Amino acid sequence: MPDGNPIRLSVVLPCHNEEENLPSTLIGVDKILSELFSSPATDAEVIVVDDGSDDGTAGAAKPVHGCARRRVVSHATRRGYGAAVRSGLDASVGERVVYMDADGQYDPQQISLFMSRMDFGFDVVAGVRVDRGDRIYRKAIGLAYNTALQVALGVRFDDVDCGFKLLSRNTLETIDLVFEANLAGPEILLKAQAAGLEISQIPVKHFPRQHGRPKGVDAFTLVKTGADVLRRGRVLVAAALKR
Repeated sequence: MPDGNPIRLSVVLPCHNEEENLPSTLIGVDKILSELFSSPATDAEVIVVDDGSDDGTAGAAKPVHGCARRRVVSHATRRGYGAAVRSGLDASVGERVVYMDADGQYDPQQISLFMSRMDFGFDVVAGVRVDRGDRIYRKAIGLAYNTALQVALGVRFDDVDCGFKLLSRNTLETIDLVFEANLAGPEILLKAQAAGLEISQIPVKHFPRQHGRPKGVDAFTLVKTGADVLRRGRVLVAAALKR
């Protein structure tokens, strides 16, 4: 963290081919940061993680004068959602770090609710999508995924895969993330719980995607997630057993 000028909040936006959705997401993020902080240019930062996009995602993240400082972390090739989240968290310097999907399905205004909840002493504030703005097949896959984790690992969280979470700096210094694909959410929650950190869940709005295709169930993600489970699945099992 920079001496004498601590960043109070880092906003991490992992994305792959979100050229059309990223600009509106950034506008929403800049708006809430200007409401939360009197000087967002010094109190906050926005980190866009471009996970091997082949469109204009990186170019859509140009800095805006007077708004929070904006940085782009780029992967030369697509590495996976978990790798994008981890790269953003590793690059962050904020006392608190929120990560949120950049596809426009979450409302940046709700960052203020996460901040308020963490003020009560929580280390992790995890979003729970109350009415998923996805097509039926996506909702069915999400339900099956959450149910499978609950049965296999005894997970007691309502929406482990929600891409909207606020983490304290202490949390980031306590847990070590290793997954590359779509297991970032479960890994964070299980390892935080195993470490004895305080976790709170809050409902969040979830809107239909306006542009592009969802990445959570494409061929790359399914193969990558399967490989992750085979290589590192024992990590989640170990964390679950420590609860």
